[in-house]
Amino acid sequence: MPVHISPERNPISGEYSVLLVKPISEKARDAAIYANKEFRLRLLNSLQGPFHDMEPDVVRMLLTDWGQALDPPNYGPRLTEAQARRLIAYSWGPMTYENTADAITELVKTYYLRKGIDNIALPQYYEETLICKVLQARPWRESAKVLGIRKSTLMLMLREVVKVLIQYYVKYIEIPEYMISVTKSQKRGK
Repeated sequence: MPVHISPERNPISGEYSVLLVKPISEKARDAAIYANKEFRLRLLNSLQGPFHDMEPDVVRMLLTDWGQALDPPNYGPRLTEAQARRLIAYSWGPMTYENTADAITELVKTYYLRKGIDNIALPQYYEETLICKVLQARPWRESAKVLGIRKSTLMLMLREVVKVLIQYYVKYIEIPEYMISVTKSQKRGK
């Protein structure tokens, strides 16, 4: 299990050096779990800094929960009422990502802080999307290029993933009726 990562890439290999530990006793296991939790917390909060260019699939592997959540079971997204409304307006309405990035980041961090406790597991591709665009705060074009998809596909996919997280973590939300649109085929009665 990983417990440390170099904040700079190796000048020869171009990779980040990671220190892995395999505990051989219960006492060593407890120490390794504690060190791994601290490592994941540090990594989660450093993705916009020294690890902004780390490959999303590598970040995803390093954030593996090993059956141990980072925060207590009572942790929930720390969102104001205005942030929750902006999340809804982003997911089901006209709000842009840029106007909602703070709330989306809190929602995504909650997902990773509670990983190992909750019964929600996003597919690998969705997690890599959240890591690349939200946690690493990469520009749209760069995120799309890294993920190998079109920018428009990324924008639509991120809205859908945020909807899933809202429905799981933000209790008692009400989506205003005007934000739910009817498709042209539904209007024609098909």
